[in-house]
This record gives sequence, structure tokens and C-alpha cells, in this order.
Amino acid sequence: MGKLNIADPVRSEYRLTGIGCAVLNNAAFAVGTRNIAGGYQFKVGAFDALRRVLTIAEGEMGKAAPGMALYLWTCADDDDCPREVKIAAVDVEKQEITLDRDLNLTAEQLKTAADWIAAVVDLSREASAIAAGDLCMATGDYAFASGSLTLASGLGAHAEGILTEARGNMSFAVGNMTRAGGLGAVATGTNTRADGMFSTAIGAGTTAGGDASLAAGSGTEATADNAVALGFRSKATARNSVAAGSLSEAVADGAAAIGYRVKCAAKFGAIIGRYGELPGTVENIGALAIAAGEQGAERLAVLIRPYKAIRNPLYPQDGEPEFLPDPDFSFTVAGYFLPETVTAPGNSLVLDHSRAGRWKITPSASVIPVLKNWRDGDRGEIVIYNGGSRVLFPSAWRWIGSQPSLKSAGVDVFTIYQVDDKIFIKQEMSA
Repeated sequence: MGKLNIADPVRSEYRLTGIGCAVLNNAAFAVGTRNIAGGYQFKVGAFDALRRVLTIAEGEMGKAAPGMALYLWTCADDDDCPREVKIAAVDVEKQEITLDRDLNLTAEQLKTAADWIAAVVDLSREASAIAAGDLCMATGDYAFASGSLTLASGLGAHAEGILTEARGNMSFAVGNMTRAGGLGAVATGTNTRADGMFSTAIGAGTTAGGDASLAAGSGTEATADNAVALGFRSKATARNSVAAGSLSEAVADGAAAIGYRVKCAAKFGAIIGRYGELPGTVENIGALAIAAGEQGAERLAVLIRPYKAIRNPLYPQDGEPEFLPDPDFSFTVAGYFLPETVTAPGNSLVLDHSRAGRWKITPSASVIPVLKNWRDGDRGEIVIYNGGSRVLFPSAWRWIGSQPSLKSAGVDVFTIYQVDDKIFIKQEMSA
């Protein structure tokens, strides 16, 4: 297939429709007002405002020449963006392009120079690009920019909405003030940013900075590879970490923090609940915590640890930690550890261990205790009020001590144990 001839007026009139648009190669199209499409793209590394010199970070300097028009995308709050300026001089050795006039940008705007995109006419380019709307710029190969003040500078990039930027190759930015900077990145919503490769930022004010990271909700940050941050202002700042809920933080590799104002600094540890922190100590590696604190009074209600810390005999040699993890399972409960208690009807007593571990009964007729869903190692408690002769224990059960008579007016408490397939029973008190 031969190249299109840009000098052909019949072909040209179908490539550009609108006011103040510019198409910079034969296969580019622009529709609307002051849109720029195609051409040869430069990535700017720095700008010397006093000398009016752009330092080019990426691009063939031979594509630029004095007298050529240069189209420049600076930053979102530049009211004159995209700008059209003239090239005054080109220094191939220093990778510098001197402009013919000042840009008159503020100090804050000048700080963004490392992100600027520039383009010039390139009739040898065959890749298409489309810019439609108002003040849009599509300079990447096969890029598409539409809406108002949108930029599509990556290969196959798509920017749509208002002040959206699709900078990464095959990236997608849609909404308002969204930016997709990584390869295959997706940024949608309002003021979202996806800079990692294959990262995704969704919602409002979210940031996905790590490769394959995900940030969704409002103000969440997933800044490490494979990190996930969901909810409201949650932060996942370490590899493979997860933070979800509200104001939760996962700051260690493989950590998870789910809930309200919880933080996990332990590698591969997890915390759920509200107002609590799992510190990054050796014994907390892989730990699971349930937080149940209050504002100003953080606490852990449950802490399960698979390790204990032992002193490293090689410490303090270079690279040797002071403590090492040693397998040692522990389960800590702050407060009561109570079995679920149910009150049985007066005419039956089914001890279902899938529902409870403690049963109360005031028998109104003769009842025989029946075990359901018990297994080796189980234990349970029966509290009998005014039992008298109405509770008939199975003969297969083995008594620890002698079998007592029940109080006709009073309370008797028994503990039942299962060992293998045998059932043992013991009276704990009678009053």
C-alpha cells in the first residue's frame, strides 16, 4: 500500500475539519477546535525557561529543524495547552531544542517539564492518530484523544473526557483529570492515576502506582507491585499487600488490613476490625489479628501467631537480623473466651456442637441427652436446673467418678468429653 500524498487537496480536506486544528502526518485526523493529531513525538526531560531550551529525553533529533512548528503539551492547568511554537535552533549533540519565544509559565507549571510531550510534522509516518473535540492532542501511533484537553501519547492509547491523559502504550484514560501512564494502564473516574504497568485506578482521587496494582474507591493508594487498595483513603504500599475499608494501611509485603483505621506492618500478616495495629515484629510474621479498639485506645481482641522469636546466634554480623522466626503456634484472646450457650426446651436435649458448646435446660419431661456433630477432642457443658429424675444419661457414657443424683430444686453442672468414639462425663458442681 503506497503512502498518502499530503499535498493532495482532495485527501487533505477529509483529514481536518474544524478551527485551528493541525494534522502532522498523512494518516492523522483532527475534528473540532485546536486539536493536534499525529506527527513525530518527542518526550521532554527538562526545560530551561531563561534560555527557552527543551532538553529531549526521548526522540530522534533529526526530525526537528529550525523554522518548524512544534506543538507542545505541558500540563493540565496550562490554559494555552496544547501550544504551537517555532523551533529557533536544534542541538543534536546536547539533545536540545531552542524555542523562538518564552512560554510564560508559572514556577509550578515549569516543575512538570519532565512530563511534557512535543510533536512536529513527520510525513514519513504511516501510523494513524485521531483527535476530536476541543484542545486535544493525539501523538501516539494509532492513538485517539477526544473531549476537551485530552492527551493520547502512547501507542494505541485512548484518552476521553476532560483533562485526561493516556501516556502509556495501550493505555486507557477516561473521565475527568485521569492519567494512565503505564503500559496497558487504565484510569477512570475523577482525578485518578494509574502509573504502573497493567495498573488500574478507579473512582475519585485514587492512585495505582505499582505494576498490576489496583486502586478503587476514594483517595486510595496502591503504590507497590500487585498491591490492592479499596474503599476510602486506604493504602497498600508493599508488594502483594491488600488494604480495604476506610483509612486502613498495609505496609509490609503480603500484608492485609481490612476494616476501619487498622494497620498491618507484619509480613504476610493480616488484621481485620477497627482501631488496631499488627506491628512488624518477627513473631508477627504470618499472624492473624482481630482488632476491636476505640479512637485513642487501639487493641487486638484476638491474635493468632504461627511463630515465636528466637535470638539469631549470628547477630550482629552484617546482614544478620537480631531475631529469627521459629515455628510455635499460639492463640491469644483479650477478654472472655466463652462457648456459645443455648437454652434447650424442657422436653428434649440435643447437644448439637455445630451450634453451641454449652446447654441449659429445665426439664419438663423425661429427656435423654443426644450428641450431634461431635468429634474426637470435643467438650461441652450441660447446666441442669431442677433435674431430679427427669434426665436420663445414656448407659454408654462413662462417668469420671460416680454418677450423682440430680437436684430436684437446684442446679447441676456437667462436662462432657469425647475421646476417639467414647463419651466421658463428669460432674463439676451441684448446688
